[in-house]
Amino acid sequence: MTIHLITGSDPRLVSDKVSDITRELIKSMATDENRSTILETHDAAVASSQEREDAIRRAVSSAETMSLFGEERVVVIREISDATVAELASLVAYLEHPVDSTHLVVSASGKLAKSVSDALKQAGATVIGGKSEFQGKKYLNQYRRLGSAGIAQAVQLLARADIDLRGGKDLGEELTMEILVARLCRMGGANKSTRTTRAASAARTTSPKRR
Repeated sequence: MTIHLITGSDPRLVSDKVSDITRELIKSMATDENRSTILETHDAAVASSQEREDAIRRAVSSAETMSLFGEERVVVIREISDATVAELASLVAYLEHPVDSTHLVVSASGKLAKSVSDALKQAGATVIGGKSEFQGKKYLNQYRRLGSAGIAQAVQLLARADIDLRGGKDLGEELTMEILVARLCRMGGANKSTRTTRAASAARTTSPKRR
């Protein structure tokens, strides 16, 4: 039995890490069972309090239920950071006596209630930072490539597209997005071309004159 808590400020990276952990857990199992019988995923990132509580209760019920063949299973509860203490009560109670045959994976892209944080800690949960060094470097390189002026221009293009999608222009969603992508691509290409031109100019200026 293992318990994993994946946290981070970027929901997409957190979600990717949950998928990675889930795949690794299933791969590590010596079982012939179909994936659908050993994996259950429940999403607590829903609008209403009742829906969140129901999702968490269903997940806990799944975690407490033995596999049909008495083997290991994986239960995932995605995005519990918006849930209240009352909505998380069933999860906290489960963590006091987790089932040996269940691997529980919980994710949150926001701050957790103290009661569930303490319960996860006492249950021996492994905490993982849904962060990606590669992704961070990619963002940094992109920022350096575009520069502050380029980033500001990209934000303006996104804001303009958002207005158009809300009825600012009667172009249709697909055409609006195609125009946005074309402008962003052109902006990136122009930025690269400008840097290349500047570098060549600087090289000509600093290179020694032939006698």
